[in-house]
Amino acid sequence: TEGLDYQLQAFGTGAFASVTVVANVFIDIFEINGVSVNDISQAFSLSYDPANSFSVFGPTGIAGGLFSGELTVDIQSILTANAVLGEATGVRISFDNTLQAFHAGGGQALIRKRDADFVSLTINGGNPVPEPGTALLVMGGLALLAGRRHS
Repeated sequence: TEGLDYQLQAFGTGAFASVTVVANVFIDIFEINGVSVNDISQAFSLSYDPANSFSVFGPTGIAGGLFSGELTVDIQSILTANAVLGEATGVRISFDNTLQAFHAGGGQALIRKRDADFVSLTINGGNPVPEPGTALLVMGGLALLAGRRHS
């Protein structure tokens, strides 16, 4: 997800101000079930709400507000679309973000990035591995039970 705010002002006839945001995410899958494979790559674009571009024209155009972008990618569906069986165990994610503010003839334009959360992963499948603290707690409980039986 990405959150931004913008402010536009155009003063006088012929004045113009605009802002545009483009964000692309590139997914490269380079390992399946622990085995290296030729990269399976796919590009995605964030969808912005309410839009990714705003502009005002003079003589007294003023605008401002918030806009945000969001994207959800299903890695398994990329594998399925490429006729690949198995689970992705090596994935590279890159992000390309272009923020453009332009004004002419007595205007001003501003974009301010206020939030960017780039990666959130949900992993399904495989056997969960307990954290070391949990494993020690379970082993300690078993040791206590074993000690009670011998008493």
